[in-house]
Amino acid sequence: MIDTAYLQVEGTFNLIYYLEYDNHKRVISQDEYILHDDGTTSFFRTVDYDYGTDGNLIIENQFYDNNPSYIATNMIWMFVNRNYSINNFAGALTYNDHGLPLTYGQSSGSFLGNSNPDVIEYDCK
Repeated sequence: MIDTAYLQVEGTFNLIYYLEYDNHKRVISQDEYILHDDGTTSFFRTVDYDYGTDGNLIIENQFYDNNPSYIATNMIWMFVNRNYSINNFAGALTYNDHGLPLTYGQSSGSFLGNSNPDVIEYDCK
């Protein structure tokens, strides 16, 4: 397990994130502290990220398909989303030849803090 810190500016104050990783290099816990203008910190909350035996992030009322996650095609996307799931959120209407989703109907899940995109285009090199 590795501990690290991540800083994000939020309006007039900063949040400090202390991250804990598991042996699969997934973020599994995030302790959040507020850094005040006077330099003091106060605890805000802890967010835990649990994974099922299927390798997918456990989210209440969330289901997954059986295809490779498009988020897992990019290490930065997985880190920013705090989602290292093996599969995609269920709801894709079409997939490409590699099993990656191309279109979503009614969006489920999220990507970079927003709902899944309606259409996904891949530019693989």
